[in-house]
Amino acid sequence: MGWHHPGQILEVNRLVWLVDITSTLSISLIADNQMYIQPAYITTTLAFLGPLALSWQGLATAENINWPSLKCPEDYKDTLPTPTYGSDHGVFVVCTEELINAPMARVYDALLDYSRYPIWNSFVIDVKLPSEELSETPTDVYVGMPMVLVTVGLLEGINSTSNEMITLLDDNGENGFMMNAWGVDDGLSGTIIAAEHPNILVDLGNDVTRYLSYETYYSSLLAPTVLLMREKLQTQFSQQGRDLKNYLEGL
Repeated sequence: MGWHHPGQILEVNRLVWLVDITSTLSISLIADNQMYIQPAYITTTLAFLGPLALSWQGLATAENINWPSLKCPEDYKDTLPTPTYGSDHGVFVVCTEELINAPMARVYDALLDYSRYPIWNSFVIDVKLPSEELSETPTDVYVGMPMVLVTVGLLEGINSTSNEMITLLDDNGENGFMMNAWGVDDGLSGTIIAAEHPNILVDLGNDVTRYLSYETYYSSLLAPTVLLMREKLQTQFSQQGRDLKNYLEGL
């Protein structure tokens, strides 16, 4: 999950990022005698000078990952792989697991039923969808679909937003698990922020589903800043898992 603040992004080889983490995230870029400044109370400055090149990105499918065997690590630095970015260059992970007394397919659909998130989700309180293309969820969700997540609990006193995109939909279930995923869409292929959020559902039988949900953050310009929010992210991720369990078991 990333945080969106309107503004122009310049394509540069040398830059300075100025990040305000007390009220909102804003960016200043200085390059080639051009300056663009988004007004903000600057409290934390991160300087990254040099060419922007993250050539390590690739599809994780080539790694032959055993997705249903994954579990939350004890150390947040022991990151988990994601479908888009794979296993390498992870910085940290937030993760939650729950045993949910509901069929696997029902859990899968609930995770994609974004129109109902305000009913049960105390972390992601709203999801803004491309309404001109989407009539209802979860049946109309598709890989590549953009959305904006509205979240609470990360920035003091205000809601935060994140531009995201659906990256994986796998409801086959023949191997005893289903999986969906979405990730931050920074418009620059993860140069500014690279993060992906898989949900892995394992059928334990008797309509019990093991739910593993995590978000791995990878090397990127804003990774050090987001790392400062890791504890809040973990708290909200854990609460989201409990919210989902309570919602589905109450149906």
